[in-house]
Amino acid sequence: MSPSRKIVREDSNAFWKKAQEFRALMESAKEQEQWNSVGLAAVHCAISANDALLAFFAGRKASGSDHREAVGLLIEHVKSPETKANSEHLKRI
Repeated sequence: MSPSRKIVREDSNAFWKKAQEFRALMESAKEQEQWNSVGLAAVHCAISANDALLAFFAGRKASGSDHREAVGLLIEHVKSPETKANSEHLKRI
């Protein structure tokens, strides 16, 4: 089991907002051909989006230092046919 902590479901809104901010930053960096910034913003966008899903569906947040552990939490707590397949994208990011 991956380390996590309990949070309130409403925290999902803050994590989703953060993911959207990173997405906007990624798009802005892309327009300026700042590829390192695009990549870094994409990684943070994916992490924040995963945090939003975990908060909303499980009331949990990964608490380990390795962000890859959050993928295991997603699979463990979000029981959906799409979760396992889509979590492979997150693993690669």
